[in-house]
Amino acid sequence: MIVTYCDGRLAKNGGIFYGCVVYLGGEKVAETCGVYRDRCPRDSNAAEFAAVISGLRFLVTLGFTGEVEIRNDNNGCVETLHRFRPHNPPMSHLDLMLRAVGREFLEAVQYFSRITYRWVPREENTEADALALRAYLEEFRRQVLERRKLKKIQGG
Repeated sequence: MIVTYCDGRLAKNGGIFYGCVVYLGGEKVAETCGVYRDRCPRDSNAAEFAAVISGLRFLVTLGFTGEVEIRNDNNGCVETLHRFRPHNPPMSHLDLMLRAVGREFLEAVQYFSRITYRWVPREENTEADALALRAYLEEFRRQVLERRKLKKIQGG
């Protein structure tokens, strides 16, 4: 079975970053990180949902579409993913948040024969967390370099 660890990070400016690590048979086979650019609410829970969506999309690009277990260190996110059904009334603010990214979520899950969601302690999700931090730092660096370049062009 494919096991994917996902973690999201919310920057102070509202940017959402993710990190995902993929294991197959206990062996690490892939990882990804980046900026979540789809429209969604800007809070830490949305960052976790964005990480899960990004992880599922990444698996599809790798050709993994069978059974998958998603592991995340945000218990509220995991519980919400377990009970999410697009036509059920929302039971919490997290249900409402997942509905905000629901289309992206439903598009991502359709490729898998079975998905399970499992909460893990933060200590077991350090690789995905480090990747989300790396994505944040790379984007911050890119923006700083872009500003410097613009300043040079403008003669400043």
